[in-house]
Amino acid sequence: MAEPALRVRGFSYRYPEARDDALRGIDLRIEPGEFVVLAGRSGSGKSTLLRAACGLVPHFHGGRVDGELEVAGLDASSHGPAELAEVVGLVAQEPESQVVSTTVRAEIELPLELRGIPPAARARAVEEVSLALAIDGLQERATDTLSGGELQRVALAAALAAILARYGELQRDFAPQAGAALAIGVADMRPQVMPAQFEHALASAGRSVADRGRGGARGVLRQVATLRGTYRSWCERLAATLGAASLDHNDLHPWNMLVPRLGEPGRVRFYDWGDAVIARPFAAMLVPLTWTQRRLAVGLHAPELAQIRDAYLRVFSDLAPHPQLVATLELACRVGKVARALTWTRAIAQSDPGQLDEQYANAPLACLRSLLDPSYLGGA
Repeated sequence: MAEPALRVRGFSYRYPEARDDALRGIDLRIEPGEFVVLAGRSGSGKSTLLRAACGLVPHFHGGRVDGELEVAGLDASSHGPAELAEVVGLVAQEPESQVVSTTVRAEIELPLELRGIPPAARARAVEEVSLALAIDGLQERATDTLSGGELQRVALAAALAAILARYGELQRDFAPQAGAALAIGVADMRPQVMPAQFEHALASAGRSVADRGRGGARGVLRQVATLRGTYRSWCERLAATLGAASLDHNDLHPWNMLVPRLGEPGRVRFYDWGDAVIARPFAAMLVPLTWTQRRLAVGLHAPELAQIRDAYLRVFSDLAPHPQLVATLELACRVGKVARALTWTRAIAQSDPGQLDEQYANAPLACLRSLLDPSYLGGA
């Protein structure tokens, strides 16, 4: 079981020379993948708690600490900012206060250089994170010419410089273990079983629609059902392509990634594998590419999407020419929409019906509806 991203128990802190505690008796637990807003009045201790999570409190600021605070399993009292920087990053409200280099490229590269990462590995990490955050066009810009929003993205890039470098390698390394994973119950979403999974997804969505009494949704399901033959042909074509089945995280958005131990880039941490399935590897790009398209509000053929896609496909460049890899990725993402629908179905089955909001409850149907779209993305 993964360690909590942050675990705080009875934590109190007082700055040097202060009369009162800045934090008193804080208890907090944040799980990997959670998105948490810390709200409060000015002076209530929000920034102090974030500094403590990065090790700046007390190792830089000094003062008195009581209680426990752990970040990704590391005890902040015995690990200073340099060690904690391997698993946590802080983007300040005023990012210009964090920028120390003259160009964007140098700013992203600096923390890697300070940790002794070889030049070639640094250059690769800078390119990958720049593509992922759509700031590749800013690399040669002087940092003092950036807007506030651009500065925030650069600061985020510096914090996450090594996070995207290894997912494709992980899939290739894991492929020989795919059979063992299936044997212990990891969901089978390989192309040869996906026509049957298509029927399962339709039936599950039909039961949900019947329970909720949504007439319009029945029409959507009838339209999706007409794709039965087309979907089967997609699966047959995908099964005939090169590339062994492997582990598909199936929910690979940025909040399920943790900054790795930078000196050991092979130890990139991807969290929350509860939705993982065994599938053709390229299907894993459905969620991150869909997220990126929505986050950047760009079209399907935007250069940002192509650059991120191509950075991933380079890992598989020995299998086929690049155009063939692109076509296979698009096909795998289309087939993977059904796997994503079933992932949502499993999650909903384990939830309290009274706590489901409309968007969450309709997610399986949205994934199936996206099969009707011309785009190979969407519905994730």
